This record gives sequence, C-alpha cells and structure tokens, in this order.
Amino acid sequence: MIVQLTGTLVELTASHVVLDVGGVGYELGVSAVTAGSLPEVGTPGVTLLARLIVREDSMTLFGFSTRE
Repeated sequence: MIVQLTGTLVELTASHVVLDVGGVGYELGVSAVTAGSLPEVGTPGVTLLARLIVREDSMTLFGFSTRE
C-alpha cells in the first residue's frame, strides 16, 4: 500500500497533482483545500499522505496534506 510520497511538485490543479518521486511521476487526486495548501510547482521535498483505491476497473491514488 502506498501511504506517503515525497518529491518535486511538477503539476498542480484544483483536482490533481503530479509528484515526481525519484524520476517516477505519480498523479494524485486532491481536494481544492489540499491543492490550496501546496507550494508552487517546482518545489522539491513536498510530502503528501496517500490512499490507493483499487476497483475492478481502475486504481486511483488520492493525496492529502494532513491526516484530517
């Protein structure tokens, strides 16, 4: 299970981010609140808590800036 990712923020929208972790880009769905709390694109060392949801037809990764 993926529970946390730390890397460089390479893309940021109101609904998703892309985090480069060791050369691998992870797309995470985020809320507008989480997106608003993140630093600008290009910032290294950004950490997001993560939850992987596995369904019959998809695997979706969601990111959160806090446990709450």
